[in-house]
Amino acid sequence: MPGSVGPLQKQEGLTGAEILDLQIKFGKNIFFTERSRTFLTNSWAIVQQPMFIILVVACTLYFILGKLSEGFMMLLAMIIVTAISLYQEWKSTIALKSLKEYTEPTVTVVRDGLENSISSEELVPGDIVILEEGTKIPADAMILQENDLTVDESILTGESVPVEKNLTEGNNLLYQGTILNTGKCFAKITATGSNTTLGKLGKTVQALSSPPTHLQQQIDSFVKKLAFFGFCGFFTVCLINYLNFRDLIHSLLMGLTLAMSVIPEEIPVAFSSFMALGA
Repeated sequence: MPGSVGPLQKQEGLTGAEILDLQIKFGKNIFFTERSRTFLTNSWAIVQQPMFIILVVACTLYFILGKLSEGFMMLLAMIIVTAISLYQEWKSTIALKSLKEYTEPTVTVVRDGLENSISSEELVPGDIVILEEGTKIPADAMILQENDLTVDESILTGESVPVEKNLTEGNNLLYQGTILNTGKCFAKITATGSNTTLGKLGKTVQALSSPPTHLQQQIDSFVKKLAFFGFCGFFTVCLINYLNFRDLIHSLLMGLTLAMSVIPEEIPVAFSSFMALGA
């Protein structure tokens, strides 16, 4: 009966020699993404920020001048700001790493005329796979034979209703990460790893660089202006006090107190956190 799945006719699958050549050419059926930044890399990026440097300078001066309580309070503020920034960076990598969850661990293939169960990582373009109801599709493929086939493609399209698949051109394609809702099929692998539709989507997400929003630009401009006035106030107060009293320590403390009260070193982190909580 047309469209039903019977014995696979005139399909021997790939041979051992072909598989070896294809594995060398295309590699394993896994996602290759840019190496994620390490904890030390993220920490160094935070330390280089101007506002963090201001906190370090202020904290150091407090300890040098014997103001231990102020120094420890400033140190606590630095730890909190750093922890929030690292947490936000960690959260931003979760979506990309979750792509690895959309590959089936094993799959049944036809090779040298025989059915074998192999790791989905070993699939190569040209492999013929047997997919059944409830199976997560391990790579992009083209249907060869099918019976009552519908596929849940919500991972790619967001559409919750299963899509009917058949041998019609344009409707005979299966995509990695989607799930067979009903039926059974024989399909030929057309793309693996990062060359699949899901893999390319991951590359796009990783390479995407969104420009700052108008609100972010306003926040950055506001912070820079206040930081400028804070530095000016610091040097002005220090100079005036030193010229009047000739007491360097007292002058530094006066200028530092004014600068730390004006410079909004926590605004960028607080802004990002509250926007995330609001969303």
